[in-house]
Amino acid sequence: MVKYILYLGAIHALLCGFCSAASWMVDPESCSVSSGKYAFVETSMKAALQMATAANNALIRNPRDPAVQEALDFPFNNGDQTLVDEFGPQVFGPRDGITRLSSQATSSEALNKDRVKIYCDQSRLERRVSDGKSYWFDKDIQQQLRDEDYSRCSFSATFMFVATAVYPKRPLLEQPYMQIQICPFFLAYALTTPNKWTVLLTADYWKKIGVALVENLAVLIKHTPIDAYSLFDKVLLHELTHANRKFSTLDVTYGWKKCRDLSTVQTMAYGEPKSGFPSGDPAGPELNADSWALYGSIAWQISSNKITGIRADGSLILV
Repeated sequence: MVKYILYLGAIHALLCGFCSAASWMVDPESCSVSSGKYAFVETSMKAALQMATAANNALIRNPRDPAVQEALDFPFNNGDQTLVDEFGPQVFGPRDGITRLSSQATSSEALNKDRVKIYCDQSRLERRVSDGKSYWFDKDIQQQLRDEDYSRCSFSATFMFVATAVYPKRPLLEQPYMQIQICPFFLAYALTTPNKWTVLLTADYWKKIGVALVENLAVLIKHTPIDAYSLFDKVLLHELTHANRKFSTLDVTYGWKKCRDLSTVQTMAYGEPKSGFPSGDPAGPELNADSWALYGSIAWQISSNKITGIRADGSLILV
């Protein structure tokens, strides 16, 4: 798996050269201004980018802040910090990572292959039929999608439950720009939360959507403080770790407790199967999106003097 990801990175490096700063935009059609969705998502996206900046700055600082190093050790505790040093800048760095998204665009014409567009609903998608086979068609980018790119926001999905990075069914380097789909039911909930910075999802909420999403939602039913803190922003940060053409993370597991369990798994250099890992996935924490998103959230809180560190159980050490 790692070999495949690095292979794509080599292709990207040859075609891209020294990539310029990239932009991002919130889709004004699905995220209407009048509904409050546009401003909410825009603010959250800026917060996610602040998390990424803080995470990158903390990674490259030498020596690292002891509290930041401990925050890294909890989710990346497999004894191989060289992979953190190698993959961290690729996730967050300014060349190909999240912090390349340094400006906000207001028109899709300003976007290119390394840019990101965020949607608040799926109204741009329509079901079409060709040669007796039906498929989803994205009217915004004029491309056919895989079925799973749509169904991940439905209550029958089990892969992603609040947002997803959408990749059109075309060769990797031909996509017009990368897309992040915020699932409407999650956005509706977030908009009604009194304080999104300390959102604690209620048991009734988990019960409501957990019927069809039992496996993945169970991870966060008993969430820790770091899981709940600034949740919507962290979800965007999680998806942004996928939206990278050189090094795209995987969804191996979710939540602080599961990421701690994953932390001791060794990421294999050439994707050999690992014994003892339940899913059989060869990915360790360095390839897991939520491990990086959780670290980004912690690094941002430490740099903003909101906390002084984090405990092994996911509780925050307040200032």
